[in-house]
Amino acid sequence: MLTFYQQKDDNFLQRIGIWSKVAGSTQMVEEGYLEDVLRLKAIEEYDQWIVTDAEQMIMKLKEVRGKI
Repeated sequence: MLTFYQQKDDNFLQRIGIWSKVAGSTQMVEEGYLEDVLRLKAIEEYDQWIVTDAEQMIMKLKEVRGKI
């Protein structure tokens, strides 16, 4: 499933900001994939970018469901 968000959409900043919410989790730091200072810097830079330069986002949802 593909979902497209354009800068002109009313909910664009809210939708494109999903990455910041995901990066807000410290799980990757706790598992040793990156240092917390880099995670925080990435969030800051991304949040600035979505306000100043982002034009669109295409979200691709892949999902697996199981039943036991």
